[in-house]
Amino acid sequence: MSELDPIITEKRKDYNDDNQNNLNDFKAVNKNAYKKPLLDYMMDFTKNNYDFTDVQLEDDINLVIIASFDTTSKTISMVLLLLALYKDDQKKVCEELFQVLGNRDKIDFDDLPKLKYMEMVIKETMRLFPVIPLIARELTEDINIENYRLPKGANIMIPIFCVHRNKHYWADPLKFDPNRFSPENIQNQHPYAFIPFSAGPRNCIGARYAWIFMKQALATLLSRYEFHTNLKSMNEIRFEFQISLTIIDGYQLKITPRSKRNN
Repeated sequence: MSELDPIITEKRKDYNDDNQNNLNDFKAVNKNAYKKPLLDYMMDFTKNNYDFTDVQLEDDINLVIIASFDTTSKTISMVLLLLALYKDDQKKVCEELFQVLGNRDKIDFDDLPKLKYMEMVIKETMRLFPVIPLIARELTEDINIENYRLPKGANIMIPIFCVHRNKHYWADPLKFDPNRFSPENIQNQHPYAFIPFSAGPRNCIGARYAWIFMKQALATLLSRYEFHTNLKSMNEIRFEFQISLTIIDGYQLKITPRSKRNN
């Protein structure tokens, strides 16, 4: 028995007691029209899809938890390191954040889409330091690339890290510039030049949850603390490829309380 078993059992009991009415609309359940948390939604899905067992449910929930913990924590840490390095961008993110917050201390879920510049900063961070730098795919058909033919069934590697730093797609690619992702700039960008969550039908299952969590966490941290570093340049950041991109010697950050919102 895994640690998730009793949670699913308890949830299943509550579900059977309280949530039967939600099963009447099959299409609404499959599209998660009720905006339920992942586990509740998956229980709805298993109820309507009898071949989907609790074992598969447990496997999928574990996959999301394990995959998201490492990737989101590393991305948030890298965003904070780059904001510590580029103080003007940290100031812009905080000005936007405090404008959205007003007199409140806590960010609301409905506020997250309003954090436009924060989203640009996160995207530029993931462009330069994609937490998953390399992905593998099996070809479902023959593909011709210039003078080469890649046969159906071949396993290929897609170097996300290299695509994101390719000067053919990105001007001055080693420069940290969140404005690359402004609405007017990104519309001219090739849709597959930025793929931190992969793309297509096999893209990251937790992408939406990752965005919600990263914005929520960053808003909470930046509203309370200022972030500093002794690094002088992004070139001083040393990293290596493991399963995920790992920063050598950790994230060199110093944290101080944020005393004034307009500071």
